[in-house]
Amino acid sequence: MVEVKFNGKSMVRKSFRGDPAASERRLFQLAAGKPCVALVFPNDYSLAVSNLGYLWAWRMFNEHGLRCERFVVPSRQRSGTKADRSIPRSLDSGERLNRFPLIAFSLCYENDYVRALRFLLAAGIPPLSRKRTRADPIVFAGGIAITANPAPLAEVLDFVVLGELEPIAGRLCEALEMWRGQNRTGFLRSLAEIEGVYVPRIHGTPEEMSGRAGIEVQKHRQPRFAYSPLLTDRGEFGNAFLIELGRGCPSLCRFCLIGHVSLPPRYADLTGALDALEASGASRVGLLASDVAGHPGFNRLLAELVDRGLEVSVSSLRMGTKADYRLLAEAGLKQITLAPECGSVRIRTLVNKRCGDDEVIDEMERALDAGIERIKLYFMVGLPTESSEDALRIATLVEKARGALGKRHRLLVSVAPFVPKPHTPFELVPFAGERAIKERFNLLRSRLARIPNVEFEIASAREAKYQAYISRAGSEAARILIASAQTGKNIEHAARDLGVDLDEAVGRDRSPDELLPWKFVDTKVKHEFLVDQYHLALDGKAGPKCRVGRCTVCGVCGSD
Repeated sequence: MVEVKFNGKSMVRKSFRGDPAASERRLFQLAAGKPCVALVFPNDYSLAVSNLGYLWAWRMFNEHGLRCERFVVPSRQRSGTKADRSIPRSLDSGERLNRFPLIAFSLCYENDYVRALRFLLAAGIPPLSRKRTRADPIVFAGGIAITANPAPLAEVLDFVVLGELEPIAGRLCEALEMWRGQNRTGFLRSLAEIEGVYVPRIHGTPEEMSGRAGIEVQKHRQPRFAYSPLLTDRGEFGNAFLIELGRGCPSLCRFCLIGHVSLPPRYADLTGALDALEASGASRVGLLASDVAGHPGFNRLLAELVDRGLEVSVSSLRMGTKADYRLLAEAGLKQITLAPECGSVRIRTLVNKRCGDDEVIDEMERALDAGIERIKLYFMVGLPTESSEDALRIATLVEKARGALGKRHRLLVSVAPFVPKPHTPFELVPFAGERAIKERFNLLRSRLARIPNVEFEIASAREAKYQAYISRAGSEAARILIASAQTGKNIEHAARDLGVDLDEAVGRDRSPDELLPWKFVDTKVKHEFLVDQYHLALDGKAGPKCRVGRCTVCGVCGSD
């Protein structure tokens, strides 16, 4: 048993061998009663406890009276190619997954889908929803990836929560309380009446739904913004108390899924979070948002945290940010991440990033002069119309920066493949291809190796290809994902066994008139807006920024 205390109250939880949560300090009480909801994050523990959306859902289910417990991928499963056949156990009680009547997956990354299916297989639960009986649990999911396109798992999931949980949490939890082995079809019919809940067996397949009225993505106009329900030193931010500063982003970068699905931008009232921070006794704070420094009180918040003697970490900062780097340095922040996204100005304009090389270097100088010690620059390759010369402009920019900044400060250059996503202006463009991406990486590696004090890291081109396939696939993808989970083969090999050429699937041109499997998901962003933005991009023109309540260009603010 592990005993932890919060506000003087003792909270006792079971521990078991290899328990990554043994050192946690939980900051709220789980609901009483039998285990009800198994909340699965199909990736590492360190990522799970750094994902505020996942942690906040865990807290909300418990606050609504449903005992919700967490599951993550055991470290032994991540390191092997075969599925781990032992039944997964809860982090919160050690209870087995197959003892829960409701299983919920938090799906923020498409490449987690196979691991999600392995959870079901390991627990002896049929992966296809139509083969599950009254004795089997109800299986559902939420998260940005599955919201954008539920189709790849439509034959697996009993239902999908589209968008944010807060607007429907009360009604959903009331409905879920009624599930204790009753008639599945009748239960699913009741769930289909809740706004923002997609039930494939009731509503129809994504392909059938694409020609009908859509299901609206739920977005709370004034959400209760998230903050840490636990403290642990095993997260990506160390032993930090995490605070969500906002949702959505006004930049409307044309590649960005969150920037379009989460419109309009909304920023947090921090009173409750700051009270919880003080009660927690944490000495470090992590500030998170798509547009973290866009919060209107960001610098005032930094000043308050510095006055409290707290260390601060932040997620990546936009170019031209109004963040006070001096305050960030005083708060102990040693490294910041800036995202120029592209090497050439032409491609930056294409993606709606309005900054030249000089502005990027000025931003870096401002940060270093204020006391920041290291800078990470984030870029993408494989964007529409990009040439090898465009990609090499990344190295040219780094050379300019090194010349302007001197050799003393270390630069980290991180490059990832561009993956086209639904509900963005680039939703129809082909993936550049694994070979082309690797060629870009090799060109950059050769050039950057000549620049002193520069570290170069790349994301996997192969994993990007898998993500490109899953993110825009239809219901037919389920058989490939299940085969991969069952056999331990990667997605490409599983697809090949089933007669699917993954390179062809991700590299094909898509027609604007094509019935797309994700189009029944209604984000309130007009299709015409996405098409117009795509054509503006090809014409080399920048697009608008979001002006909440002051325009109706994208359709979101005029949809109420």
